[in-house]
Amino acid sequence: MMRSVVLSVVIGLALASSPGARAIPPLPVEQVPCVDPGLTSRSVLVAAGGELALPADARLVGGLAKLGVRVLELPSHQRAAEVASLLRRLPGVRWAEVDSAVHAMRTPNDPLVPMQWDVRTVRAPAAWDVETGRRNHVLTAVLDTGVDAAHPELIGHVRPGGDFIDGDTDTSDVEGHGTAVSGVIAASTDNKQGVAGISWGATVLAERVLGADGSGSMCTVSAGILDAVDAGARVLNMSLGGAASACPLVLKEALSYAHDHGALAVVSAGNDGTRGNPVDYPAGCDGAFGVGATDQTDHYASFSEHGSQVDISAPGVNVLTTYRDGKGVHSYAYLSGTSLSAPLVSGAAALLLSRHPDWTPDQVQARLMATARDLGARGRDDRYGAGRLDIGRALR
Repeated sequence: MMRSVVLSVVIGLALASSPGARAIPPLPVEQVPCVDPGLTSRSVLVAAGGELALPADARLVGGLAKLGVRVLELPSHQRAAEVASLLRRLPGVRWAEVDSAVHAMRTPNDPLVPMQWDVRTVRAPAAWDVETGRRNHVLTAVLDTGVDAAHPELIGHVRPGGDFIDGDTDTSDVEGHGTAVSGVIAASTDNKQGVAGISWGATVLAERVLGADGSGSMCTVSAGILDAVDAGARVLNMSLGGAASACPLVLKEALSYAHDHGALAVVSAGNDGTRGNPVDYPAGCDGAFGVGATDQTDHYASFSEHGSQVDISAPGVNVLTTYRDGKGVHSYAYLSGTSLSAPLVSGAAALLLSRHPDWTPDQVQARLMATARDLGARGRDDRYGAGRLDIGRALR
């Protein structure tokens, strides 16, 4: 996970026991789609139809059937690159690539602030006069380290999805990142305790695509996208990312699948703005709604990555949210990073879909961008995208 101004995580990245949650059967071992995150660099993803002749040292370990993708494990990264190159030249192979890592995008920060300034800045209270999210309970997937469904603020708001790290039914969060993200979206509100979530009626679908150390792969994230969409999620929050030379093809196809099935993919832009400002993925992929971070003065956060991948911005410095520490203690904490900006946008999207359940992902994104407060250079710019999120205006 990206720590410091970013909790570093290899494809890395919610709280409530949900009495009415749907029971998810364990994934059979042969259906766990990706290699262990620690082996990501020696994994090849190949999209091909029909039979495929494999080198003797390539082991078929999984796949993403909906995308026609098979997952191979090779002895080394160098050998994986060689095999990917070889496969790309074979008839019937659409593409082949070495899998790559992503990381969670939060920066822990100790200073406590007396109020949720972020909620006030995006004018959520004005939106709540129109829509609280309880009209239609929007299923919002959090693809992350899992979600602690026992946090008092998340009880009744979490439903288990898939565990694409261990391949079982346990989507609980032992790292804490997914729990913090989920609180921003759907913490219990108007209950005389703790913090307020943006959408009071949203249900968080916990998709565990990052392990306890915050690591995962483009493959595990893609698997989480497919599972969340098939479960009916209308919003996908991905507060994670990883460097690559271009959008990994497996992610490109998973995001296309999400869009075609009516799901909006909200992705944090990344926290390496002062460390070379790379383009992280999925934020840099077509079909991703990229979110940058702003501070209490409505200025872009120094750590926030910037570029054409930023579609909109939202508060991401000292954001108060639900927290679970390494010992499992439930509390609240002020955290910073684009990981906290993205769920503000996801919560806003859930509010819009609660009010307008027939809207498409494109309509939701267009509304949020059209109503954002323009900051920086006039019109769209690489620091703020269309501007800073204004939920009150979006719901007007």
